[in-house]
Amino acid sequence: MDEKQLLKKLLITEYLNVPERRSLSKPIVRREMLTEIIIEELEANGCFPNKYCLDDEFCGGLIVLTPDGKYKVYGKSEVGMLKTDIVLEKEFSSALEAATEYLRFSYSGNNIDGIPFE
Repeated sequence: MDEKQLLKKLLITEYLNVPERRSLSKPIVRREMLTEIIIEELEANGCFPNKYCLDDEFCGGLIVLTPDGKYKVYGKSEVGMLKTDIVLEKEFSSALEAATEYLRFSYSGNNIDGIPFE
């Protein structure tokens, strides 16, 4: 896998094994690379990550491309035992702004599975 494919896997699965981590060219990932991947996936699938629907129980962010061409970012958090609810809902006119907000909400520590980004 090339670096872009590894970062795509990291964003979607939130996991890279040790050999995959060692394949990354730098110890700190550029935020621009992550937003580029998110935007590509969002434009291809209409949402990111496409493993979730808004009605699913999950913790983290979700971007949905609306019929009028805007981008809605939803954030869900656990609000009870095995129960999640929407705690963030923002609308953006650009995919870049939506991807940036997704990363901010989903990975407030600026790392994914211990892999830092800036």
